[in-house]
Amino acid sequence: MLAVWTSRMSTCTRVSFFLLSHIPLSFKVILIGDVWVGKTCLLSRYLKNTLPKKVGNTIGVEFATKNVTMKDGATVKAQLWDTAG
Repeated sequence: MLAVWTSRMSTCTRVSFFLLSHIPLSFKVILIGDVWVGKTCLLSRYLKNTLPKKVGNTIGVEFATKNVTMKDGATVKAQLWDTAG
């Protein structure tokens, strides 16, 4: 954890520390690139561990989330955005 707990903290600070220490980390990853470079395939491979059989153009943005468990046991929510080329 990033904060240090001390006995001199006020009740309000202790409650804030408790609430902040239980908020999961969240990261946004945006895939940007030219048309037909493999952004959608990269996203599919990471999420499903497969490649799509047929790939069409991405219209707008595709959005996906994945919970990732780190080596220290912490869970991180990855928000993945696949943009149109």
